[in-house]
Amino acid sequence: MAQQLLRIFDKQILIYSESSYLHSLVEKNYSAFAIQITDTSPCCLTYELKVNDSLSEFEIIRNDSISLKSQDVGMFVYQLEKDMTIELEKLCSSLFFMHGAALEKNGQVLVLTGRSGAGKSTTTWGLLNSGFNYLSDELAPINLESMEVTPYPHAVCLKKHPPLYPLPENTLKTKRTMHVPVESLPSFTCLESFPLTKILIVEFSEQNMEPGLTKLSQAEACMHIYTNGLNQLAHDNDGLAAASKIAAHCECCRLDAAQLDKTCEIIENLFQV
Repeated sequence: MAQQLLRIFDKQILIYSESSYLHSLVEKNYSAFAIQITDTSPCCLTYELKVNDSLSEFEIIRNDSISLKSQDVGMFVYQLEKDMTIELEKLCSSLFFMHGAALEKNGQVLVLTGRSGAGKSTTTWGLLNSGFNYLSDELAPINLESMEVTPYPHAVCLKKHPPLYPLPENTLKTKRTMHVPVESLPSFTCLESFPLTKILIVEFSEQNMEPGLTKLSQAEACMHIYTNGLNQLAHDNDGLAAASKIAAHCECCRLDAAQLDKTCEIIENLFQV
C-alpha cells in the first residue's frame, strides 16, 4: 500500500492506494505539497484511492466513509481535487477563496478570474512563459487580515492545447484536461504568500482583434469578486464585506483577451517598475 502525505494550508492530508498508477497521478498533480511520511502530525483528511485492472472504474473514499465513483481518469482527477478543495475550504474558513489563477511578479500577486472558458488557464500559461511566477491556476485563497494570497500550486490544468507555448512531454493528458506538473513549469513556483495588488476579470472572444484593459469601479469589482468567490457564506454578511474589502484594496480591471502574446504583453506592462 503506497502512501503519500500532503501539507496544504498547514493541514495534513494522507492519500493511499494499492495502485502505482493512481500513486503517479497524485504525484504529478500534488508534488509541491508532498512531505515526508515520517511526520507524526495528525491528518485532517484521509483518502483511499481504488481502480480496477482495466482502468475503467475509479473510487475515492474519504475518511473511510464518503465514496465518489467515476468511469474515467479525467473525472477521477476532477473529483479528487474538487472534494479536497471543498474540504479544505471548510477547514480554512478564515481565508476568502476565489476561483482564479494567482501569479507573482516583483513581489506582487495578480489574480485572473472570470467565468469558466473565459481564457484564464490559457492566459496563465502564457504568463508563466513570460516571467511570472506560479502560485495557483484556479484557486486564490486570500488572507483578509494581511491581504496576501496563499499559494495552492497544484499542477497547472488546461482544457485545450494553448497557442505559442508547447506543453512539456510529461504533461498528464486525459480526455478532459491536461495537467502540467509544477516541476516542469517554465517559471518559479512560489511556496510563500505575497500581497494581492491586482485582479483581472478575463473575457476572451474570437472577435477581439486586440487585447484591452478597462478599469472597474469599486462597486463593479466587488460584484465580480463576490460572484467568483467559493466560500462567501463562511464570512460575515455572507461574504459581501470580504469582497468589498478586497475590491477596495487592489486595482481591478476587465481584461478583453485576444492574441496570447499581445495579451501577456499588456499584462506585463502593469508590472513595470
